[in-house]
Amino acid sequence: MLVIGLTGGIGSGKTTVSNMFRELGIEVIDADEIARCISENNPDIKSKIKKYFGAVALDDDGNLDRKYLRNAVFDNEEKRIWLEKLLHPLVINKIKEKIKKVESDYCVVSVPLLFESGSESLFDRILVVDLPEMMQLQRAMTRDKSDKKSIEKIAKSQINRKERLSMADDIIDNSGKIDSLKKKVTKYNNLYLDLCKSRTG
Repeated sequence: MLVIGLTGGIGSGKTTVSNMFRELGIEVIDADEIARCISENNPDIKSKIKKYFGAVALDDDGNLDRKYLRNAVFDNEEKRIWLEKLLHPLVINKIKEKIKKVESDYCVVSVPLLFESGSESLFDRILVVDLPEMMQLQRAMTRDKSDKKSIEKIAKSQINRKERLSMADDIIDNSGKIDSLKKKVTKYNNLYLDLCKSRTG
């Protein structure tokens, strides 16, 4: 099974690219979705988060207050590292389980902090969605209805653009229009299908 790691900075368009791969019949595993599921549905994990961050980490219904947690971890590196260490091993195990069940020719695993979490060894190739940093900030501010300062804090927790690009096997430039992006995703889909054939052939 060919496994593609998909990553990129905040606001780069990872979700859009993931959805385009899905439209082409490729299974996409979303690490953020898995982390959300684990933190919400695992009572032990939720309890540890509450103990560490305090009752403010939960909303009135007893669910995790994601907005509070996001602000808390990006304001404090120690808290961010603690939360990542708690969730990362569980997320990786779940990703491995899901990869085993994939039925498409190859699969894409979307991991926002792929390089930062040291997850490179899970993947056969790494595809980075890229944009100029100013465009990233503008798109993320519009999407999250957030201010520039908050988005910049999140961006600072990620490796810089130059480093990310230097570690990529494949790069999609998402600074253009949606039709252009679709063509690029289709190009990489064809490449990955060819790689699958060469492996089995």
